[in-house]
Amino acid sequence: MTSAPHWLISTFIGLFSWMDKRNILPKGIIEVSPFHNSFFITFMKSIKGDALLHHCYDFGTTGIFLAMGKEKLTPVVEQGEIRIGKVMQLGVVMDERFCDGLYFVNSFRLFKIIMQNPRVLLEKYEIGSEKEPEHGVRTKEEIKKYKLLAKEHELKKKKTRTKK
Repeated sequence: MTSAPHWLISTFIGLFSWMDKRNILPKGIIEVSPFHNSFFITFMKSIKGDALLHHCYDFGTTGIFLAMGKEKLTPVVEQGEIRIGKVMQLGVVMDERFCDGLYFVNSFRLFKIIMQNPRVLLEKYEIGSEKEPEHGVRTKEEIKKYKLLAKEHELKKKKTRTKK
């Protein structure tokens, strides 16, 4: 396709953009398009690169672009002690047209809790239950519970290290 004349490629891209803005793009194109998703993840470590901040496109539906980079040995503070640890850089770009800032802030607070203690993902979280808040973000009580679980997990890890 790249060997086609520039005017023809520009015409097709213009037509696809026009159709996308009017939500009439054919399903076959949407299914193969990397621009029609809600979340795009790229793992830059695979090409020995650092995380990057990428733009969200005007074409398609991508609202969040996440890039993970290679690990680096960096001084970290863990339980009051400084040690060398592996740290992976993460680049996140979000499109403000996707949803409001409050939703993103709450989502990333929850994401941080999950990353600090992935075990919370093993617990059942029922949609439509009495406990579930209307906005879909966990309540303060639930967040406290998960923070306690994370602390317990860290204490168990510390005890295991001291036994060795």
